[in-house]
Amino acid sequence: MGGWFTDKKRSGGGALIDIGVHRLDLALWLMGYPEPITVSGATYSALADRVAADQGCAFDVEDLACAMVRFRNGATLILEASWASNTRDNEHLTTVLCGDKGGLYCGMDPRTWKNVGEIYTEENGSLFTKRLNSDSAPQGGAMNEFISSIVEKRPPWPPLKKGSSA
Repeated sequence: MGGWFTDKKRSGGGALIDIGVHRLDLALWLMGYPEPITVSGATYSALADRVAADQGCAFDVEDLACAMVRFRNGATLILEASWASNTRDNEHLTTVLCGDKGGLYCGMDPRTWKNVGEIYTEENGSLFTKRLNSDSAPQGGAMNEFISSIVEKRPPWPPLKKGSSA
């Protein structure tokens, strides 16, 4: 509270620009970048405003941003990004996809900080959960790949989709 992180002129924004854009990017990538047709959103700062006032600190960014995006293919995306909320877990970083042929959960266990990945499918009339073994998954995979691509003077993997930006 009160540092550059909560000052819009220095940080650029609050929870949405800090963490929300990354989860939005992941969800859109997993969905295959469908074409949006409507977007509705709202931002709030009630919890942070109260704490900032009590502590005499500057806070002029949102502590919660919510959005709903509808896509031409019939899909819907719900985005929530928050720094402060009255919830069970202190940290709740998840991306969930729910489809008619399966689902996906991608998140971080707030107790262990390990990545958790599960795919839910129906095979031959039975429901199955396929779980990523996070103990064998490389940590920092995306960062390591990006650094390796610079050192090796090659494009990073996965390649950018034509018309997308980094």
